Amino acid sequence: LEGCEAPTFDAALPMLRTSGIGVVGGVFDEGFINRIKGTELYQSMPTSMQRARHRLSRARQEELEIWPTSASGRYHRREESFDDEAMAVFEEMEQAIYPLVEAFFAEDREKGEPHG
Repeated sequence: LEGCEAPTFDAALPMLRTSGIGVVGGVFDEGFINRIKGTELYQSMPTSMQRARHRLSRARQEELEIWPTSASGRYHRREESFDDEAMAVFEEMEQAIYPLVEAFFAEDREKGEPHG
């Protein structure tokens, strides 16, 4: 992530637009990161890519169903499957980064470009 660090959300925006990555230090402290790591959601996250699910045991296939993959092979987990603790932590995280998300889409809205 070298070269993607920024001191503020505003400074991260150009990097986010060009590379899709912007790292702003100090947004979340170690305590908050530990709260994320303590959630069932985080702890159940797959740590490696599964190329051929049909070769896995039935139990492992069922375990991964909660983390389906997109067409590009990235894992996703639907919000409906979050427990109350994970939902509270992720809502807090979402509120903290909302100014960056809002700024990212503001320029396109001004141009009249739709977002999906």
